[in-house]
Amino acid sequence: MEGDFHHGLPRDVAVVTGRMLLASVEPDAERVMLSRHAPSAAEAVGTAAPDLVVLGCTSASALVGEQEERDLCDRLAGAAGAPTISLMDAVREALQRRAPRAVFVFTPYVDELTREVAASVAAAGHTVAGTAGLGITDNLRIGAALDAVMIAERLFPAA
Repeated sequence: MEGDFHHGLPRDVAVVTGRMLLASVEPDAERVMLSRHAPSAAEAVGTAAPDLVVLGCTSASALVGEQEERDLCDRLAGAAGAPTISLMDAVREALQRRAPRAVFVFTPYVDELTREVAASVAAAGHTVAGTAGLGITDNLRIGAALDAVMIAERLFPAA
């Protein structure tokens, strides 16, 4: 995700990242990450005086639900000294603007986390037509997982 920020923003925008400890992308580990590691990461990023903080863990945000996610963003904003948004909230806002008839949720996550992301999309008033997850738990493989070949192989397996 950090690379996406660097490539997608103008050159005069600085990107400062703080990593949260997450060795395995599974529900219990994500809850620990949010409660123990997110506040200290926000505090550390805050030393760079950011204009905005992004909580970049869609699955964890979906896992805790929209209200708890907003409460967490408020706490992180206090720790960082800057407004904080989450990727899941950005997804919900983008879907609201586009107003699709239905959404297919595809993630690199295990089924439980994929279902939570889909539930968050549905709770925001969107019809979820289907879901698919790659079942990856290795945090280093998550970011590399969403290439076109892997998506195609998962969605359209050879007969």
